[in-house]
Amino acid sequence: MQAQAALTIEPNLADAYWAIGISYGRLGQWDEAISNLQTALKINKNDGDAKSALTAKDGGKVKESAPVWK
Repeated sequence: MQAQAALTIEPNLADAYWAIGISYGRLGQWDEAISNLQTALKINKNDGDAKSALTAKDGGKVKESAPVWK
């Protein structure tokens, strides 16, 4: 996964944790999804994508949206 590879270069890349969280959410692995999204928010408290995914009310699923690589 590209996001995991990015973390080996830059371990504090909030967008990578967001992308990993979304991927886990799509697989239905909610604990891993939430953990990665929370890590994204710890790194960048203003990460709107991570906030939106964590507060999604879509049948308990993490919403998917396209990653924004900065």
